[in-house]
Amino acid sequence: KARFSEVMSVGAGYKLSVAECLNSIGTLAGCTAGANDIPAVPANLGGVNMTAMTVTNGVITQTSTTNAGARTSVLTPVVDNGALNWNQSGTCLTAPAFCKQ
Repeated sequence: KARFSEVMSVGAGYKLSVAECLNSIGTLAGCTAGANDIPAVPANLGGVNMTAMTVTNGVITQTSTTNAGARTSVLTPVVDNGALNWNQSGTCLTAPAFCKQ
């Protein structure tokens, strides 16, 4: 659980970047890693207990290492009357304590 919390911590930073992108360009389309002020995905994901990560049109998808539970987290942004909310899905939901945002 502690190792997966590192994965969630990285995702939280990208949530802020997606919010700033949405505010800047007015849409989630184009809020992608390496574009519109969203940082590129780190080259060394193993250092933060991940094997894969993408940010595409605001959707943040992360896969943790085996040592961190080999779970996925998918954070999908939803704009509701100007408010940005996040829906979470992925295999981390099978162990809810892993997915706490």
